[in-house]
Amino acid sequence: MRQANARARIAQGLVVAAGLVFGGVMVPTGVALAKGDPDHLQCYAVRDTHRAVREAVKLVNSQFGASECKVNLRSVLLCAPTAKFSAGSPEGDDPRGAAIDTDFLCYTVSCKPPTPASNHAVVSDQFGERKATVGPSRMLCTPTKKQLIP
Repeated sequence: MRQANARARIAQGLVVAAGLVFGGVMVPTGVALAKGDPDHLQCYAVRDTHRAVREAVKLVNSQFGASECKVNLRSVLLCAPTAKFSAGSPEGDDPRGAAIDTDFLCYTVSCKPPTPASNHAVVSDQFGERKATVGPSRMLCTPTKKQLIP
């Protein structure tokens, strides 16, 4: 029993140590995390109790045009504003985006492909610059309010 408890404490200490240093970058914990700008979304898988029904919607995007879509009303992801700390962003702020203060629920969609002026883009983020070909929409994320239940 004592050996099991000792192993558990050692494992717990290793997890804490791994959480403090990741790839040579100090990762803030606890209160320090609140100092970063929550300009990212971290998405979590959800099990939704809503019936899996579909609703027809028209989505209008100024970049890629309008799409006729069907939304599965059972959500698949809950995305929360998150600060990301890394070697390239030790302060937890990314100048490419403003802080986000809203959670989002994301739903799968099936859409007829839009006919945008261009479906090619050059995009850049903290992980680099790349060319992307934009295909049909696969997900719709809606702003939401949430209340955590203990």
